[in-house]
Amino acid sequence: MKIKRFRKLMICYWVFWLAGIGLFWTRNINDYLIPFSVGYFIIGLPLASIVVSMLMVSSRIINKGRWILIFFFGVMYMLADYLTFTLANMRAFHKWSWPDLDSFLIGAACALIGLFIGTVLSRHAKRH
Repeated sequence: MKIKRFRKLMICYWVFWLAGIGLFWTRNINDYLIPFSVGYFIIGLPLASIVVSMLMVSSRIINKGRWILIFFFGVMYMLADYLTFTLANMRAFHKWSWPDLDSFLIGAACALIGLFIGTVLSRHAKRH
């Protein structure tokens, strides 16, 4: 049961993650660059990270390995940034660059918020 819920949550996150990257590369978003950035990188991905990590912890899908979620969502946020804007800049200027560690910290912070909320909800549910 827990494995099925884990898979469903991860598939939902991956679909959203891949949809944003696919939208970036398959559509001409030059006219919609700011709405895309705000919608995907400032609202969508952080909210998805918070909600998925919160649901995994609050429903006790992950107990002992919950801290790996911080690393996972940090890497996923960093990769989303790297595979969109950074890669587009590397292609345009023919210059290679490393992924941005700041992006990792944003994704990790969102997962940490989700872990905190999920832990609080889980403890609250145990008491009642």
